Amino acid sequence: MIKKNNARVSSMERFYNYFEGKEGDDILVITHTDMDGIIAGSLVADYFDTKNVVMTNYGKGGELGFDYKTIGLKGKDVIFTDYSFSTIDNFMAILSQKPKSLSIFDHHKTTIDLFKNKRFLDVVEFKAAKDGINLFYDIDINRCGAKIAFDVINAATVYSDAVKKLVNLVDLYDRWQFTQDNLDPVYLNEYIYGSNQAYVLSPVITKMIHNEFELELDKWIKIGKKYEELKAKTNGLTASVFAFETEFHGYKVKAIEARGNSQLLGNAINEYPFIIIFHYDNRKKEFIYSLFKSANSDVNILSSATEYGGGGHVCACGFTSDQRLVTPQR
Repeated sequence: MIKKNNARVSSMERFYNYFEGKEGDDILVITHTDMDGIIAGSLVADYFDTKNVVMTNYGKGGELGFDYKTIGLKGKDVIFTDYSFSTIDNFMAILSQKPKSLSIFDHHKTTIDLFKNKRFLDVVEFKAAKDGINLFYDIDINRCGAKIAFDVINAATVYSDAVKKLVNLVDLYDRWQFTQDNLDPVYLNEYIYGSNQAYVLSPVITKMIHNEFELELDKWIKIGKKYEELKAKTNGLTASVFAFETEFHGYKVKAIEARGNSQLLGNAINEYPFIIIFHYDNRKKEFIYSLFKSANSDVNILSSATEYGGGGHVCACGFTSDQRLVTPQR
């Protein structure tokens, strides 16, 4: 199924052999909290019939975003979906908990850069072999986490066309490949992420990955459109009050001080090299920054995010700082 390189084929062939007949809560799924992570984690958790699922955001400054020491990894088959790793220490911390196996299905550049590093592979593979931990991975920047998970599981089962459409829409949205002419992924995201049932294996998500009819999926997209229309009204008001032009790393950009994503600024993403959404988290005493750009912009926003200890995607990334880094131009 997966033939991009020999290492991946070998890893995934071993994955299928290892997991044949396995299911239940000894399989632990750890996934990201966005739409991609929700669908990726649900596909894996549903297939392996496990309710042992942890949803988490990425940690600050390259740290893990969850308490791996109390989560109970020992003796478990641990599967990460759509979760970005950035350091060897992350992997060593997970391996030190002695899981039975560790599987990584991810598409973030930070994870890909790690797996391209021969020293990283030598270190983690030696540690895994020494402790008898089975290590499997499928890492690919050209597919989102849900698409990777789908491809892995689809080799062992058969999904309906509706589920294939669902995964392809998530892939379009999460990798910022959709256009203004195809907003279905946006509407779907508004439904899933805007719903109070937007978590792994919720009744809504379970129904999504089991439905056989595209009409049902189209209904959810229409519901998402209603979410989008309501948010657009709020976004327009928010942007008119809290948006401003500023300079950041030598570029004239637009910023908005509010919680949200690039939809807050609408078409501004096509009018500036990139845009910045930020807010102050009073509990954590830090600023949360998100950078977005269109696929047509050649600015490397990811390098700016990593400079501050953050990361993410080529067109959408972020970081945190204890400093306010953007102010309105006078």
